[in-house]
Amino acid sequence: MWLKEFHYDLPEDLIAQYPLKNRAEARLLVLNRKTGAIMHRRFYEIVEFLFDGDILVLNDTKVFKARLFGKKETGARIEVLVISYDNCNCTALVNPGKRIKEGTKIIFVDDIFAGVKQREKGRYYLEFNKPVADVIEYLGKVP
Repeated sequence: MWLKEFHYDLPEDLIAQYPLKNRAEARLLVLNRKTGAIMHRRFYEIVEFLFDGDILVLNDTKVFKARLFGKKETGARIEVLVISYDNCNCTALVNPGKRIKEGTKIIFVDDIFAGVKQREKGRYYLEFNKPVADVIEYLGKVP
């Protein structure tokens, strides 16, 4: 899997900043698997598309501001996509990753930086000088 596979254009005005008061009014994108037709409906209409034997899986996850932009000490631009974190450490995808070696320092702003501790199977283990939760709250962008 490559970080570039997650890139797509999404206009800011299409990203909900707050949930709807009536969640049943949320938009629902429906794909007809036989014809390939795409329909734009409302969530309250979902029962029209469920049949005997169907399984409904509920996803209770939240999107967090996992994308960070920084620079190497050489000035080269670096994009970091945080996958998971704990205190000052995180696992991330880094783009471009080919030139990022263990020990590389990534500077996000003057007083926020991370060091590459390890690279394994396309994932990077970074150690920040501040708690990662604070960094993504301050600098993070929604992927």
